[in-house]
Amino acid sequence: MKALVDAIWSEWDGSGALKVALPRFYLQQAPDPDKAEFPYGVYSIVAGSQDDTFNEECEDFTVQFDLYSEAYDATALMAIYDLFTAEFDYVDLTLAGWTCTWCRRELMDLTYEDGVWRYMLQYSIRISR
Repeated sequence: MKALVDAIWSEWDGSGALKVALPRFYLQQAPDPDKAEFPYGVYSIVAGSQDDTFNEECEDFTVQFDLYSEAYDATALMAIYDLFTAEFDYVDLTLAGWTCTWCRRELMDLTYEDGVWRYMLQYSIRISR
């Protein structure tokens, strides 16, 4: 859904401190993951469903955010994580033609592989109109 990915992008783009700490943010994948400039983030809709009521149209989404860093230890990425969750936890996303009912973090996982730290976060987002 274009309105949702646009709203996520706009939230990051206007975020100030988060955008400084995480200057690259991509939909679906980094342009060239093998030559990526760190740190960066990737977001994608991994699931969606419709849940209408008698007088309201609702859409539920699971959105995954992956935050990457090549820093020596995880502390730099943990600082980005703190900025990210401060920006996105329970945010009222602005979507064209929709109202954001909730945006809540459901899952997070910190991993290290091949010299790269990765924080994976999943959010449940409900929109309605």
